[in-house]
Amino acid sequence: MAKKLSKRYHRQAEEIRARLKGRPYSMGLDLGVGSIGLAIAAMEESNGYGHEPTDLVFVTSRIFTPSIGASERREKRGQRNALRHRRNRLIFLWKLLAEKGLMLPYSTKSVDDPARLRFEEAMIQADPYKLRLKGLTEALTLSELGYALYHIANHRGASSIRTFLDEVQDADEKKLEEQRSITNKIMTEHNVSTFIEVLTIFNRDTFVGYRNVDKLKDKSIPVPTRDIISAELDRLLSTQARFHPDTLNEDYIQRIKDAVLYENEKIVPEPGDCPYFPDEKKLPRCHFLNEERRLWEAINNARLGEPDESGSFRRYNRISFSDKERQELFTHLRSGRSVTAATVKTLFPHYENHEIILQGRERKTSRIEGFRFKHLEEKPFWTRFTEEQQDEFFAIWTNFADEKRVEEYLVMHLGLSEEEAADAIRTVKLIGDYGPLGKTATLLLMKYIEDGLTFIEAEMKALETGEFQERTSRKVQEFLPYYGRILSKTTQALMGKYWHSSFKNRIDKPGFVKPNTDREEEEHGRIANPVVHQTLNEMRKLVNEVIEILGSKPSEIVVELARDLKVGAEKREEISKEQQRNEKRAQDIYDTYCKENGLSKRYIQAFRLYEDQQFICPYCLETISVAEIAGNQTDIDHIFPIEDTSDNSYANKVLAHGSCNKEKAKRTPYAAFGHTEKWGRIMHYLDATPSMKAKRWRFEKTDDEYAEYLQSKGFMSRFATDNSYIATAAFEYLACLFDYSERNSVRTTKGWETSILRKAWNLQGIDDYFGSMHWDKKDSPDSVKGKNRGDHRHHGLDAMVTLYTSRSLIKQINTFSSKGLKAEKIESLIPIPNYYRDDSLPREDQRNLFRKHVQSFFERNAFVSVKTNHAINGPLVKDTVYSILGANPKGDELVFVVNKKVKDIAVKEGTVEEVESAIKGKFSNKTWYDEELCMKIEAIQRTNEEIIDRYKSNLVLAERILIEENRKLEEEGKKQRAINEKLISKKALELSGGTYQLLSNNSRVKTFVVKEPTATSKGYGFDTGSSLCIDLYHNEEGKLQGEIIRKVYAMDPNYIPTYKQNGYKLFERIYGGDTLEITASSPIAEEKEDAIQKIARIRVPNAMAGRTYLRVVTFTEAGSGIQIFLSNISKADGGQDASFRITSMQQYDVRKVQLSPAGLVEYVSPVLKDLEMGG
Repeated sequence: MAKKLSKRYHRQAEEIRARLKGRPYSMGLDLGVGSIGLAIAAMEESNGYGHEPTDLVFVTSRIFTPSIGASERREKRGQRNALRHRRNRLIFLWKLLAEKGLMLPYSTKSVDDPARLRFEEAMIQADPYKLRLKGLTEALTLSELGYALYHIANHRGASSIRTFLDEVQDADEKKLEEQRSITNKIMTEHNVSTFIEVLTIFNRDTFVGYRNVDKLKDKSIPVPTRDIISAELDRLLSTQARFHPDTLNEDYIQRIKDAVLYENEKIVPEPGDCPYFPDEKKLPRCHFLNEERRLWEAINNARLGEPDESGSFRRYNRISFSDKERQELFTHLRSGRSVTAATVKTLFPHYENHEIILQGRERKTSRIEGFRFKHLEEKPFWTRFTEEQQDEFFAIWTNFADEKRVEEYLVMHLGLSEEEAADAIRTVKLIGDYGPLGKTATLLLMKYIEDGLTFIEAEMKALETGEFQERTSRKVQEFLPYYGRILSKTTQALMGKYWHSSFKNRIDKPGFVKPNTDREEEEHGRIANPVVHQTLNEMRKLVNEVIEILGSKPSEIVVELARDLKVGAEKREEISKEQQRNEKRAQDIYDTYCKENGLSKRYIQAFRLYEDQQFICPYCLETISVAEIAGNQTDIDHIFPIEDTSDNSYANKVLAHGSCNKEKAKRTPYAAFGHTEKWGRIMHYLDATPSMKAKRWRFEKTDDEYAEYLQSKGFMSRFATDNSYIATAAFEYLACLFDYSERNSVRTTKGWETSILRKAWNLQGIDDYFGSMHWDKKDSPDSVKGKNRGDHRHHGLDAMVTLYTSRSLIKQINTFSSKGLKAEKIESLIPIPNYYRDDSLPREDQRNLFRKHVQSFFERNAFVSVKTNHAINGPLVKDTVYSILGANPKGDELVFVVNKKVKDIAVKEGTVEEVESAIKGKFSNKTWYDEELCMKIEAIQRTNEEIIDRYKSNLVLAERILIEENRKLEEEGKKQRAINEKLISKKALELSGGTYQLLSNNSRVKTFVVKEPTATSKGYGFDTGSSLCIDLYHNEEGKLQGEIIRKVYAMDPNYIPTYKQNGYKLFERIYGGDTLEITASSPIAEEKEDAIQKIARIRVPNAMAGRTYLRVVTFTEAGSGIQIFLSNISKADGGQDASFRITSMQQYDVRKVQLSPAGLVEYVSPVLKDLEMGG
């Protein structure tokens, strides 16, 4: 059933249609992490310019919370599952060993030290390592054996031995691999088979202990793997069976082995069907055919730059390798050797003076990695395999998660000896996952790829010849379907036991519950990358809504890829922090120089360089004055000419006197000044100036070295092809709206192209215009935020620029670029979009008129929509486990305590008071504390005071250490750190080490209590964290009231909120992230404004006249009421800037609204206010 839409929605949709006037239209899309900008313009014939976008019709920015990265989600889920499985496994083993007296009877009794429930006191004091070693050759008592077995089960090592080349190892994983190699080395050299023997041998000369404590983490000590532990278990039990034959019978021994070594069944992604030959599965990526395809594609993508008459390399002079040369390169790569620019020049001396651009997996270093699986090909068993057996090997290696199962299959089905199978598990290194096609389709494409075509070109060729049939019959779509129907090559089946073939015979048995999943995803699979999956789904909703509103599909779609789509969550956070640091410094510079001298923000970068250079011109070594910068007597110069490198980064810039810059011209510093008497002084200056040391290498490059640098970097080659996954996926997905003959109706643009157009059309200031409107409670009156993109409408502006990036404009940009013109010159030659162009006006007037039109349109018609999440799923509680010291027997109050590392205390100012406050926390004594609880609290507080005293005593030592560290840095010629209170405090905390116990007060309503505290033991629980919503209701007096509903309680189907228990009815429900419509403030700031009025000053056009939208950031109990924290819906910087209570919000005439993906109003609530009670 179609969703019922509000009258406002239909009115807004009609206004958009009226602006289009039935004309065909073009659509621009800007895809980002957590955002999509969309712009619509009518398409019309234009004299001399072809069929191009003309007047703007609609612009919107869709905002959504980006999905957490796949690796982060797997890590958190894996940690939870591992803890649960480990706990269940050890409980099962306890019950099993207790059957015959190897452990005490199983008990759920609550005690502070659970070990005393499992073993007698005397056994707990024994050394389990000594028992494990003794048990290999001598008799143990049953209790000793139980203690040794339980210890082995607790320290059984990792089960995974295989290494996959495409899995990036972090420092801990690399360390683990190194430690495993130590274990294997000792076993080989000393001919031992158990881990306890390895540890004993290792500790003869270097005693480091056994346990995994902090002080051993950086040591190279042996670690176990599951196969070695299994061998020890076999030997221990077989030895002890001789001494306890009645107890350790064959069946009981097998049950013990199974319990100790139990591994939760793992699953890996299944291959999925080939899109062209559905009766075949996709080939594993490690299959030699896919690896050879990678080599051929890298060779085909490689380019050779021919020098022109001046010796320069131009993009239009690029050529490819000949067929004979390509074959020779393939032979070289297939042998396992890599290809670099030097390799090419050795193989083909006639390319000695050419620019070599290699695009392979190591594209950044201009290197094609050779055939990666040569070591497998050289294994003796490989030559014994038939082609079918080789395919089988790749399939089981990729699809079997359990290495024991892989090893057994290799022996039983592929004829390897046990030694060969074990060696393969340890030494063969392949890659995981599957390629895009099955074997037949890959073989068909290979003949075209070997002839020099790219993968896409080969695919199109196979479609033209009829060798590929399926996709030519695909129906042209009127709306975007679920992307999995179109992108079948890039999706994988849902991960889970319910769908996995390994579990198909158990689906209907107890324990197998079908997860709540999307039907389309279940049928067609999904892209593994959650960011791409989410972005494509949001794009589908947005595009389909626009098609529905306008009554037809677009004539063309232009997409710009946001660069951060290809960046992981951790990297995005790092980038965000760097941007914040830059903004803070920009603010400081503005306050110090620009504001004082009446200069605009465009001088900020000049003054930043001025400070970094310690007020010296690096070319003449004379002082630069503020007056010279203000009087435009200085230039920002590119150290390496931008014409050569297109490098406009800060690292490639210096501030120089205008005369010095003119003298340097379009040369490197060495070419300009390297042979002058001042060169030595320039080098000394660079060494002596900390912020310039990183730029010294650019100054030192000789002419030959600079030429080699340009060649090795392959500048501009990054623009030759766009291999981005998301760009390819979006392109192919959107293409389903058009017939094959119209495939050119979808195209992508690159960021550097739209950047040039933004400047050419004078649009870069519009971001600042909207961004600077927003009030932030942290802002000073003269806040500076660099390139201020603090308003969500900048996504729509990006989409609009993309929309007007016509083919003719791109052709002009590329032509100008190929001729070596600077970006500034190109910008001055690019015409204003044709509809707004008036050749009778000076160019600057045209730019200003266009900007005014765009700005005005955005103020009247640029919508903003923030996606809300009303789902109950997600984290129900926060990660931290809190010990509960005590609970008020007559109330809901609790006393929490949690261990925290001293070195992790956040330091902002570096004062002693700051650290004291962090350790003591916001804890207060209550009258309900009994004597015993008070004693526990006092003991913790005394310990914390000792830690504070230790920290204070370490402050002097910390400063001495930092001074010594700086002295060593100076000796090494490295940058020294500025020693301040903050740095000294952090160092003192590191020296103090250890943990402190943070006390806090909490209430049951905010706590998920797992175990109640008792007189003899602590309880524990979790902070419920996420509140789901506020339920608004009217009490018996008609007053508007609210109750916060938490996720952890909402999950309970029997949960009834208190207000419903009291007989009241739900009036409206507000979730975090919801949109509230309120009365807009005057656009001109008034003398006395509260915070709500300040954030309500910015109107968004999709709100009614005189109204605007605020977003609910969060809410919390505040005394007897509820405080709702808010920000303007269009504000991009996050955070909350104002708040009101349910009682006070009524003065703002608040309604809740629900916005569609395009920002149209789907639902409007009644005014949220008290009822008017009759007399």
